[in-house]
Amino acid sequence: MSEQPNLRLGDNTRARQVLGSLAATAAAPVGLWIANLSGAPAVVPARVSAQESPDLLAQVARRKAPAAQPGLMAAPLWVDGALVGALMVSSPGELPPLAMVEAWAQVVSVVLGTELARHALAQELIHRYAEINLLYSIGETIGSCLDLDQVVELVLQESGRIISAHKGVVILLDEESRQPAIKASYGLAQGDHALLLQVATRVLHTGAAEISQAHDAPAHAVLCVPLRGKNKTLGAIALAAKQPDGFFTASDSKLLTALAHQAATAIENARLYTITDQELTSRLGELYILQEIDRQLNASLDPQQVLEISLDWALQSTQAAAGAIAILDTTGSGRILSSRGYPVDLSKAQMDDAWFEKGIAGRAIQRNEPVLVPDVQDDPDYVPTRRGIRSQLAVPIRREHQAVGVISLESPVPGGLDAADLEFIARLADHATVAIENARLFESVRRANEAKSEFVSTVAHELKVPMTAIRGFVSLMEGGAAGPISDKQRGYLGIITANVNRMSSLISDLLDIAHLEAGVAQMEKEAVQIKPLIERVAGGLGDRLAAKGQEIVLQIPDGLAPAWADPARLEQILVNLVDNASKYSPAGQQIVVIVQQEEGLPHR
Repeated sequence: MSEQPNLRLGDNTRARQVLGSLAATAAAPVGLWIANLSGAPAVVPARVSAQESPDLLAQVARRKAPAAQPGLMAAPLWVDGALVGALMVSSPGELPPLAMVEAWAQVVSVVLGTELARHALAQELIHRYAEINLLYSIGETIGSCLDLDQVVELVLQESGRIISAHKGVVILLDEESRQPAIKASYGLAQGDHALLLQVATRVLHTGAAEISQAHDAPAHAVLCVPLRGKNKTLGAIALAAKQPDGFFTASDSKLLTALAHQAATAIENARLYTITDQELTSRLGELYILQEIDRQLNASLDPQQVLEISLDWALQSTQAAAGAIAILDTTGSGRILSSRGYPVDLSKAQMDDAWFEKGIAGRAIQRNEPVLVPDVQDDPDYVPTRRGIRSQLAVPIRREHQAVGVISLESPVPGGLDAADLEFIARLADHATVAIENARLFESVRRANEAKSEFVSTVAHELKVPMTAIRGFVSLMEGGAAGPISDKQRGYLGIITANVNRMSSLISDLLDIAHLEAGVAQMEKEAVQIKPLIERVAGGLGDRLAAKGQEIVLQIPDGLAPAWADPARLEQILVNLVDNASKYSPAGQQIVVIVQQEEGLPHR
């Protein structure tokens, strides 16, 4: 509550100068001074003593006109139409004429009006400067907090401090229901809540500050201002004071309104921070879930297991009661591959085509976009699959922007599945699509490998039959069963035998590869002497090395322990190594085979 400053009319240098000048122009010695009508001390710049008469001042105040008595005269001083004091004139002799005294009073009134206006302006500037500093300090205090409850408490605390009210409340509108509720208060007694809410409700409706007097209530004076945000009203601040000393002014209303602007910004920031923090926490939790989903999905290359994992996470994250994942085949017909929460296993039951053609899941596939139905009773496309279902969502599974399946979830609660659930399942579907595609590709590659291995095995077995026949007939011809042969013919038969043996070796390699890929290759391990094995390999490749002018050098120490291995496989490995060394080495190069035994390694 504000008070008007107590201005003393004679407390200024300019008034003293004017009085001195007027006294100097008088024909006779006079004393001039300014007196408050209440008889307050006066300023006497004149040459004679000042003697005030309370009765004379009382006459001026009552009659609002000049008054005189022997040796003393008083004329009223008017400033902006208000009687503010009197000009006192005294003389040991004859007093100046009344008209002259009234003229002097008019001059003094003008000077006083100017001085009072200047003084009031200075006081107003000082007051405004103090208010600005105060609001700046309050703004820093409130703005530094991002907790909504703390912000509201600070707003109320600062409001009561700058206005000095006995009681106060901060009322906020609920963001959904838009109903007012007291969020912070102090000093309230029984009956105060209803009064302050009543005033606040009017202010929230009109959007304008209000000062009201309720003489029949415990809080007789109420000041209430709205809390306006950028786009809407957030609530109100209401302060109360008791009679008889409690009152509020327009200045109080302006000051509290300025504070309310800062408070509204702080409240909006706190709410935005709270929402952002909650959304960030939710997103981080969702990212963690998706990361765990990816880990589990990528750990399996079984398409059915990928679908089962995806459905389990969908039900767990949305708290849905039932769900299913269906995939379209190449003909466009749907088949449910995974389901949970239904009376029967839908993956084994014959599902009505309406679930795909007409139902909510079918709509998601046909439109290739997610569908959310808060209440299936309002949706004509709903196909019942379980009793008591009230809400459903369906999200298409896309491959190359085309719907190839759908994830459908159902809840017995109206609105039990919301937009946040729909967004999460959409992201889950994207992750599941990648895993399903990876599993499908892996299955295709596996089948292709099996087909290739089967083909190679079949071809190898089929080739062995004619190769055996060729080798047998060559042997008969070399033995003379078909008659005598010439040396030239014997050379040709040798070439045939060498190529047959070469082809037989290639066929054996194909069979080995097929067996290895099929995981059925068998090893016949035994103790193998390394040195004789390497010498045999070097001898067998001698002619090929000599053709390129290459020389093989063996550095094999004596006394090597036997190796536990399949001798045929080991010999095949050594042949491939030496043959590759010869093939990729220049002519005339020396090829060195070094053998050494590592200490501490087991022999088997």
